[in-house]
Amino acid sequence: MNKELLNILELLLKKKSGYLTTQEMALTLSVSAKTVQRRLKALSEELGKNGAKISSIRSKGTRLVIEDESLFYAFLGDKPKETIFKVESPTQRIYYIGQLLLYTNSYIKSQELAEKLFISTSQLTKDLFEVKKILAEFNLRLSSKPNYGLKIIGTEFNKRAALANIYSSYSDLIPINQRLIKDYEVTISNIIKNVLFNRNIRMTPFAVHTISLHVLIAIERSVAGYELTLNDNILKETADEMSIAQDIATQVENVLDVHLNKAEIIYISTRLFGRKQILNYNDLHGNSLMIHKAELFVNNILKTIYNQTGIDFYEDKELKNSLTPE
Repeated sequence: MNKELLNILELLLKKKSGYLTTQEMALTLSVSAKTVQRRLKALSEELGKNGAKISSIRSKGTRLVIEDESLFYAFLGDKPKETIFKVESPTQRIYYIGQLLLYTNSYIKSQELAEKLFISTSQLTKDLFEVKKILAEFNLRLSSKPNYGLKIIGTEFNKRAALANIYSSYSDLIPINQRLIKDYEVTISNIIKNVLFNRNIRMTPFAVHTISLHVLIAIERSVAGYELTLNDNILKETADEMSIAQDIATQVENVLDVHLNKAEIIYISTRLFGRKQILNYNDLHGNSLMIHKAELFVNNILKTIYNQTGIDFYEDKELKNSLTPE
């Protein structure tokens, strides 16, 4: 593909939702409208053999529709990827659709969603069928209302459970409030480790990560206005779990200046302990203390690296294990 066609393709990829008019493209590329039309025709022929097509509607403009992801991304090869929509596989796209819908209280029209994802409405219909199956596992349902669009129906508690499942299944998916998550991720993990350490409770790294994820979701949803209410059927905490959750919430407020109300604390308590993932011990010997301090030290180093360089090594478990004593 020559540079002229690639420039057109990049414009269409950058337009993640909606249409681009010929005049808009001509102005951006500093060429005539007729030149854009000629290049669009050539690009359409090129894409037609490689899993995508150019869709044009009079009075609206032109947009890119990806019909075969594998073929299209193979065709794209080494071409610039910073403009490409980040969800690059069918399964990952299904989870991303679920995430988008979970973060929207109002209805989303199918056409708008399809345009955002560069897929046809028929492909979206197939994806939504899979989304419904995922939501059903958490007692959520997808409502489709004519002239309004799509909306997830269910409790906030169940929506959070679904989000935790999505983020666990696809850690590459970007949470809606990406900046908040990146800023708080290491800090939350350290807060949880400190609370557990002070109470002589040992938790596996996987369990700490899982609890951190739920606390992050609680913070993110609370900050975004999706707060729990006490009638969400989550009053199943034990006294010990509630006390630990309160300690976590207190430290979150002290360190991050984020207030978590009683409902949020109850939510954290219900997510605290998978009994098989936790070990209580009263005799915390010197080696365990050293490991705990080393983990906190490594986490702080990785957080500093991220803050100063933007490079995120926090999920590099091989690196973390190599830096932390056994």
